[in-house]
Amino acid sequence: MTSAEPVAVVVCTVGEQQYAIPVAAILEVAALVEVTAVPQGPAEMVGVVNRRGAVIPLLDLRLCLGQPSRPLSLSTLFVVVEAAGIVAGLIVDDVREVITLPAEALKPRTRGGPFVQGMAAVDQTPLLVLNTAALLQSFAPSELGM
Repeated sequence: MTSAEPVAVVVCTVGEQQYAIPVAAILEVAALVEVTAVPQGPAEMVGVVNRRGAVIPLLDLRLCLGQPSRPLSLSTLFVVVEAAGIVAGLIVDDVREVITLPAEALKPRTRGGPFVQGMAAVDQTPLLVLNTAALLQSFAPSELGM
């Protein structure tokens, strides 16, 4: 990931790792509401939620990133993202802050799997920048129940 422009991101925690979701892909951050289960959906999809009349699939970002799931509660947060023509909610452990990463701070992906597009260090802490398009495209719309 190399860019001549700074990138605004929302820093989220998933497990012990901090991830950055580009602000350009984010529609909103919300607290969990009633989740409707989808029978025989992929394990990463915990169900769907109704956001302003739209049915949005809800993905457990922990499971998408190969980590164990954790119990959901009304304080569970999710980030609604849109990429590659797909809208979905990504369950995160915590939403920390919005920051702007300078172009020179962004490094190409060296670890983190197919859903990580780059890395940066923020106050000595590694920050993995998510590739929301790759993440959402890995779940075809038919798999998301859409």
